[in-house]
Amino acid sequence: METKIGRNDPCPCGSGKKYKLCCLGGRLMSTETPRLSPRFRFEPGSYSAPGAFLPSIACLEQWKPHAWRYHFVLVKPDVLCVEEAESVSQAEGDLNHAFAGEGTPAGERVAESLKALGYIKVEGFKIVDNKASPVA
Repeated sequence: METKIGRNDPCPCGSGKKYKLCCLGGRLMSTETPRLSPRFRFEPGSYSAPGAFLPSIACLEQWKPHAWRYHFVLVKPDVLCVEEAESVSQAEGDLNHAFAGEGTPAGERVAESLKALGYIKVEGFKIVDNKASPVA
């Protein structure tokens, strides 16, 4: 049975925002279930390397209701992509693989699956939000 998401319902991406203020416009919304484990959320992305992009996956930890913070970032250093979208697509596919199977996997199992795919943890990572407005 498919459940309809109302404009004022919490966004299914796990951001804690109302759907109308988050993914209603199609920003990140997909038909898939958000990649959640009991305490963690995983997001595909890209990590900039000199002249290339690496597939990356951020693990966010829920530290209070509807509040998430970055816990760690994983990158796949053996895959260099010229286009950022290509690296995000690779990370998306790897997350699909890590979440394949029955039930909701524990965060540790997802991390182990990603490690087996060649992802390593980045120490001292820096998150850059390209959507933020420039400071004048």
